[in-house]
Amino acid sequence: MNMKQIVCVLIAVVSATSLFATEIRTQGGNVRTAIVRAYDANKDGKLDDAERATILKAFDANKDGKLDRAERQALVKAVVSKLSPGTDEGNGTSRTIGKSGELPYPVPKYTLKDWKPVERTTAKIALVEEKVMTSGKDSWKLKFYRNTAYKCGLSGHYTFVIIEPRNAPGKEAPLWVYYHGGGFGYFEKGGVYRTLKFQNKDTYNHEESFETLSKVNAGNPVFKDGKFVGGDNTLSRRLKEGYRMLVMGYGDHDIYSGMGTPYPNNPKGGEVNGLQACMAAVEYTVANFPTNHVFAHGTSAGSSGAYSLAFAFAQEGIDLNGVVMDSKIVTPRASPMIMAMAANKSRIAPEAAFDIVKRDNQEFWIGGTRGKIEKVGVMGDTEYPFYPEAAVNAGFRSVPMLVIAGKKDPFFGARAPVIPEARAAGMGNVEWMFDGLRQTIDAQKNSPHKLLVMNAGHVPTVKKDGHPVHDEVDTFIRKVMAASPPMPFEKAK
Repeated sequence: MNMKQIVCVLIAVVSATSLFATEIRTQGGNVRTAIVRAYDANKDGKLDDAERATILKAFDANKDGKLDRAERQALVKAVVSKLSPGTDEGNGTSRTIGKSGELPYPVPKYTLKDWKPVERTTAKIALVEEKVMTSGKDSWKLKFYRNTAYKCGLSGHYTFVIIEPRNAPGKEAPLWVYYHGGGFGYFEKGGVYRTLKFQNKDTYNHEESFETLSKVNAGNPVFKDGKFVGGDNTLSRRLKEGYRMLVMGYGDHDIYSGMGTPYPNNPKGGEVNGLQACMAAVEYTVANFPTNHVFAHGTSAGSSGAYSLAFAFAQEGIDLNGVVMDSKIVTPRASPMIMAMAANKSRIAPEAAFDIVKRDNQEFWIGGTRGKIEKVGVMGDTEYPFYPEAAVNAGFRSVPMLVIAGKKDPFFGARAPVIPEARAAGMGNVEWMFDGLRQTIDAQKNSPHKLLVMNAGHVPTVKKDGHPVHDEVDTFIRKVMAASPPMPFEKAK
């Protein structure tokens, strides 16, 4: 960075403060100070040449070596949400809030080009057991597989089940990849395991059995005691329609998103392998069973898993035909929601989560805790533009997403007092938490993505028979297929 460019950035920072004088007064802060705080990487209270170069690189859209008026506006808007007109003591979550319910988002330090391919292998996948489920004259053949290349957090290996098309094992069929829920957890130094109030280290750090996975969703079974008991929901409709279904096992409590990094503070050591194991399971399935189109579907924590799968394959030029994400996204907006729920003594977020999230979210909302980021890696780190709203904002559109949230969902604060940010925006807690994604979808021209905030609770796609959400999923599939999309893995065969 030459002296002329340094001077230009200095002038831009000073000009930004006068350009937005009215907005500064409204926010009750100082933009110049906020810019320094946002880009002062070495925390010495001033901007050095390298830090000014970072600003120029991020906001010099026309690449002329200086920041013009529009570029200065973009710089200010990126930091002004950190300034506040006041504080709110509601729910015991004393903090500053921005206007119109805005919150300080992390400024991405990386781009989509910083994605690194996920290493995985199918070489150690083996068939373990088979059985048949029935309903009258209909039958489904289930096959249970284990991948010994990937160990679970505490014991066993990653597993999965393939459910053959109704009455037609071996037939070419579309593939429905399903991820069940199960929350998230991580070890702190000293062995303390942080997770949901009703879970512990043993919840999803062990191999999942054939018995469990053959139910498809253990809390709302599709199969039980050898029989089809699925009723009429999103999963049962796919099975009745002749889809082949791949049911993923959950073995590292990592929102199915681990990429082979060390499992932090795990007394057993090992790696976090969720995304690796799931991508390998898909590749094994399409290589060994005749497959045309491929959709992914996840509920709760599984929603993040389905998204990670679709996003990771897309970075390699393999675009799944669609992804249905029910009741969970990675978003910076999760942080204040966790704090509010913990303060409200919810049955989900433990009281200790309040202090942990508060400690780890000093500069901006990171979407949870540092422990989560250290374990999951880039798919849980909101400084990377890989989480849904950031990815859409960066141009991600090759895999259509149907994102579903229930207004009554207790996992996202539906039973807690409305948090200050949501109240300022005139929304309920659930609507506000998903609103960042809504804004990016609305801003994306001709976006293939859709967000539905419905009159429902948690994971409606696997619950009530006949709920409107199931018809919404059907409509989403029909719209995707009406465009005659390519088969994602056809070239790989």
